[in-house]
Amino acid sequence: MKKFIILICLIALTISPNYALFQLNNPMEISASTINETIDQLLIKYPEHIAVEIIGYSVENQPIKVLRISNDIHSTDLTIRYNQNKKNSLFLAGLHAKEVITPLVFLEIVNDNLEALVNGDEAIKSTLDNNIIHFIPLMNPDGFDLAKHGEVHEIFGSDFNEYLKANTNGVDLNNNFPDKFYDLELGQWHSIEEKAHLHSNYISYEPSVAYYWGTEIQPETEAVVEYMKRCYFEYFVDLHSQGDYIYWDHWHLSDIFREENLNFAMKIQEISTSNDFPYAYELGERNIAEAPHGFGYSTAYFASLYDNPAITLEVARLSNLPYATSDHYYEAINRLKDIFIELDNYKVEHSPHRVYKDQELFSDYSHEEYAKAVAKEINGLYIYDSGDLKTYSGNVINPNLFNNLSIFFNRKLSSLIIETIEQIKSTPQ
Repeated sequence: MKKFIILICLIALTISPNYALFQLNNPMEISASTINETIDQLLIKYPEHIAVEIIGYSVENQPIKVLRISNDIHSTDLTIRYNQNKKNSLFLAGLHAKEVITPLVFLEIVNDNLEALVNGDEAIKSTLDNNIIHFIPLMNPDGFDLAKHGEVHEIFGSDFNEYLKANTNGVDLNNNFPDKFYDLELGQWHSIEEKAHLHSNYISYEPSVAYYWGTEIQPETEAVVEYMKRCYFEYFVDLHSQGDYIYWDHWHLSDIFREENLNFAMKIQEISTSNDFPYAYELGERNIAEAPHGFGYSTAYFASLYDNPAITLEVARLSNLPYATSDHYYEAINRLKDIFIELDNYKVEHSPHRVYKDQELFSDYSHEEYAKAVAKEINGLYIYDSGDLKTYSGNVINPNLFNNLSIFFNRKLSSLIIETIEQIKSTPQ
């Protein structure tokens, strides 16, 4: 009997633990519909702290959802772009089809944090008092399912699963974001794709399992691009799982921005070792314009348009995806379980060169010329203001107003002087 009990104990110790949301002993069984059902369960479980919205649909008409996580989320005004009381941050997962870990990992982290909150954890309470965390768990639901269960596809053929990054149209969504940045040296807008085609090996010229840019924006990409317009996000983290790196450098942006982005990446690196892990995520190499990386452009798009920190975080050391083991999931969850709390302490430096669109804050920029270029591009208003960020341009004195008034009054004064002189001349002596 004793031997039997000992045997049972040993078997129990060898079984990997299951987390609260998913049975990770067989992660291949988890589909995009399972992910969406789990999101709905989280909403039921934490109604005061989660809001869920469908922001678009995939090629195969599967919903793309966003979770907004905060204390008193339903009493928070989500119609304004910049919230002076709470910081907005954006996390994206499930962009590449074969990288199936990140949706599950971060949903588990969300659940763990909210469970701690209802159990009285003061650290996460403080974080969610001060922040609205926006999380898009699965940008590419069609690819997510196809990478796991697809056998033959009209574009990809067969045996494509472990190579598949694209959506079902054969477009790599990470290369499908609007491609435009302002070159400060040349004083004009440029395309990243132009340089990538010249220098990068990560290029496909037709629909493929990976690296095809596409000739038009895909519905999945458009959903994320439009959502980025909704809020002033302090930072953007695109979550992947094909390595153990943080890609942070954007060669096409200013040195001021690159330094800020490096600091943000180093904070993430610090978080990755805070739970007694022996190694940190490695920082990707600094890029140069002559040899740009092909690591993706969701972050390049965000950084180019909004000038706020944006990194690609590869959360796990994997190969031959999507055949990931439960150990890969557990490791990533444990390394990043405190990411929301830790990033609450990270302060993004705001710049005085600000752009407003339709009277709402669009973003702030480290360079005046860049800010003015963006303002012109989006038909917005450039304002210099070294104070705290303001929600509306009506809260800020527009220096252009003084210039216009000065011109107006100078003209009026000149006309009045000329008129007076003429009257004096015409008056009989």
